[in-house]
Amino acid sequence: MLEMMLGIGKRGLYLPDSGPGNKYLIAGDETLGYFGEVSASLLMDTADIIALTGVQSGAVITPSGLRWFKFIRQGTIIYYAKTQIKGTMLWNDIYLGGAVYGTNNNGAWPSTNTPTNQLKQKVITEDERSWTVKLRLPRGFNAERYNADNPSAAIVGSEWNELMYRVVIGGHANAGEWAKNTLPEVGSNGYWDLCMETPQQSADWAGVRGENDITRAAYAYKYGTNSGIRWRPVLELIIPKVWSKLLNMSTARMHHASVGHGDLVYIAGGLVGLTRLGDLISYNTKTQQYTTLTPMPVGRYQFKMAVIAGKIYAHAGSLSTGLGDSLHCYDIALGTWSVLSPPLVPSGRREGTLVAYNGKLYAAGGYTSGDPAASKELWSYDTVANAWTRLADLPTVVYGGYFCVLKNYLYYCGGREGTSKEVYRFDPSAGAQGNWIRLGDMPVALLDAASCVVNDVLYTFGGITTATINTVYSFDGSVWEQVALVGPPPSARYSSAMALANGALYVSGGNASAGGITSEMWRITV
Repeated sequence: MLEMMLGIGKRGLYLPDSGPGNKYLIAGDETLGYFGEVSASLLMDTADIIALTGVQSGAVITPSGLRWFKFIRQGTIIYYAKTQIKGTMLWNDIYLGGAVYGTNNNGAWPSTNTPTNQLKQKVITEDERSWTVKLRLPRGFNAERYNADNPSAAIVGSEWNELMYRVVIGGHANAGEWAKNTLPEVGSNGYWDLCMETPQQSADWAGVRGENDITRAAYAYKYGTNSGIRWRPVLELIIPKVWSKLLNMSTARMHHASVGHGDLVYIAGGLVGLTRLGDLISYNTKTQQYTTLTPMPVGRYQFKMAVIAGKIYAHAGSLSTGLGDSLHCYDIALGTWSVLSPPLVPSGRREGTLVAYNGKLYAAGGYTSGDPAASKELWSYDTVANAWTRLADLPTVVYGGYFCVLKNYLYYCGGREGTSKEVYRFDPSAGAQGNWIRLGDMPVALLDAASCVVNDVLYTFGGITTATINTVYSFDGSVWEQVALVGPPPSARYSSAMALANGALYVSGGNASAGGITSEMWRITV
């Protein structure tokens, strides 16, 4: 996690852990900001990139003196080369050099010729400090498999739009907001930049951006040369992710629920022995102290919670009376629970899911008492109208998996007794008329892992594959990675809960392979 303090005068926010180059933001903030340009002497030059990747094809157009734009986006430090380094390039050659995806695997859409690991990283020394950066291509589109028939929709909110638009002048949104570079100065006067994404229409094509207008989007054949196609490298700063053991909860639990709000982590319910817990506690991430709050109206386990506008919603689960269909609301400011009674409710279920998006709750799947004994339903709940609406069903029944929102899409991943690697995506704006799209599989079938989203990346911890694990995986909507963390990790466990608070992930409870149900609390600094 980046340590931050206020800068002086007009230099803006000071980010000492932001990697090589200027540490003061000159525009924007830590969500979306700009530090200015960085010279090759502080980062990497063209020869360094060629040596790292071994890519010899293409015509060198910036032999030396490469400059970099330094950005921050959702807490991640990103360096875009100001100009391309090579022309007449093949996406496939960059892929074979391991420089497309920046991931420690073969990438979302590996080459049909030779699948190649996509992690190329370099340690850079600045003064007495060392930084690690990884090499990749720009993210020019908002989905790994985008619809090339509707490019205007496919680029909205993309990394390219949010960063490059702001440093190049022209007739586009946010033009020159941070810097006043012309198209020739960034090499986009008639030339396309290769991007990492692949059109839905064909895995043999790669997305490209730029040309005679920084806003243009198209695609190019991955395996053929084109004099108008160039390589603009991107570097991303790797911030070490760290495990830390914290103060235990007073009560051990598994199958509970947890959410974050501000500096607090809220933990509710769960199972210990044969007892369904109904308590609600908070953990203050600054003082590292627990506080007992008003308990839930019922004891429950295998349920989920979500937060909207200062209110925590708890839905369904296993109750002493059977499978619950109730929806309860905790007002954080008032410290009180209320029972919500919409006219239409999803049937009772456990091991379902609940996420918040755009002021609504979304619930998917779960064990039910019907036939079959699991659900493929997707529902949305309008907190203002107090009404559930049934949306498009998933292609199959789901339970015990990971439901999240990434880049304005709903994703359901894994579950089903640890037999499913399936990943599905849904556009919530389509409602009942929408379709779930199956994406590439997870690396392992995974059940009952803890999960949470940080900066549009899903993290999972633990769970059950063929055995109970203590591995952390990340998923950005296209690529899964096993995450390396610093420090001794928790023991293998399943049915923990994970929440985001104060910029870090907090993992509570679970059933540990060594020691049984636990009261432990751990932090992952991301």
